[in-house]
Amino acid sequence: MNKITISEVCNVTKGNIGITKAIPGSYPLVTTGAERLSHNEYQFNCKAVCVPLVSSTGHGHASIKRIHYQEGKFAIGNILAAITSKDENVLDSKYLYIYLSVLKDRILVPLMQGTANVSMSVKVIKKAMIDLPSIEKQKEIVETYQYILPIWESLDNLYKNQQSLINNMRESIIQLAVQGKLVPTEHDLSKIEGSTYEAADKILELIFEERCKEWEKKKKGKKLVEPKKPEVTGFSSLNEGWTYTFLESILSYDRSGMKTGPFGSLLKKYEHRAEGVPVFGIENVKNMKFVPGNKIYITKEKANQLSGYDVKPDDILISRSGTIDEICVVPKEVEDARFSTNLMRVTLHPNSMLPNFFCLLFSGSPFVLGQVSQLCKGTTRKFLNQKILSSIVFPLPPLEEQKRIVTKVDQLMALCDQLEVKIRQAQSDSDILMEVAVSHLLEV
Repeated sequence: MNKITISEVCNVTKGNIGITKAIPGSYPLVTTGAERLSHNEYQFNCKAVCVPLVSSTGHGHASIKRIHYQEGKFAIGNILAAITSKDENVLDSKYLYIYLSVLKDRILVPLMQGTANVSMSVKVIKKAMIDLPSIEKQKEIVETYQYILPIWESLDNLYKNQQSLINNMRESIIQLAVQGKLVPTEHDLSKIEGSTYEAADKILELIFEERCKEWEKKKKGKKLVEPKKPEVTGFSSLNEGWTYTFLESILSYDRSGMKTGPFGSLLKKYEHRAEGVPVFGIENVKNMKFVPGNKIYITKEKANQLSGYDVKPDDILISRSGTIDEICVVPKEVEDARFSTNLMRVTLHPNSMLPNFFCLLFSGSPFVLGQVSQLCKGTTRKFLNQKILSSIVFPLPPLEEQKRIVTKVDQLMALCDQLEVKIRQAQSDSDILMEVAVSHLLEV
């Protein structure tokens, strides 16, 4: 079997259609997505293997999610390249598609380079080495592949369906949690045990009393105004012992309970450093989890100037622009840090609402998310600010009940994580089996 470069038997041509500027028409437009778009002009009229030139994941990681086969008249996006056989009697295009699809992680992905934007060029693709068996062997591989492909696709669809079920399960867990249907309520347990408990409205009273005492020490002679209570007419009834509250009533008063990240004038680009005190941004907040790693650091001196924008463990960080439902709790291991202009920081009173329960409400409560959507309505881009956040009404359970809810959610999410690992492993094994099958066919 011959080992040759792609350029010896193929032409490699970069796509010329800006995908966002494509004009819908009668010709297929190949993009990096699974489905074809359309364009009013065609660039090719042949059989081709369409390969992405940029990584499907980015952020310094090289990967190719899919390769496309297309024939007839079609166009391709300018972040892909079309590999076309110079002679179908020497190199069968469908064989090349199968070969590169199955062995892409071995043949093409290593060609990608870059730190932030990982990509490869047409020139590099031309130099890639491929196996060129006889044309008869190529056609045999195509025929065998087409026989086993439906089996592989069935397995792949099974894994995708299983992943979808787990995603639905996660959503259901959170919804049951924030509706008070996941664990026994404090009220029910008190009846069973014949004990008493501290209802949520009592918690709010105690916090206000505590706040009044602190206020009087600092503002002698002035009375603290009690926080406004929400008008709950028309709201769904809550579990016994729960109550509705605005955020103001449960914020910390040791430091600013709600803070928006510093405006650009306070932190300029030339003040960014490669090391120093980390500045957290949107990239650190994902799926109710804190994502370690930083793009921006500042000097200790600049951090002191931005001391009001500090970040401490158990603070809540919320994305306030675009994906405004991204939220996380700052983990215990975070020490000296600041947060950027695209985030908001919320610090709760330790005896009011657990930070993790607040995240559950903000990410999965239809009641809370509905208010966010309504309050942001009419804007072209969702944007969260302190006024909007202060206007949202939150359901508040007794503190001990919150602890049980968060613990149960953590347990169930851990089980979901374990199932996902098994699904990803099975999917990876399926891909490896396909690669082994094609490799075996090449060797026979």
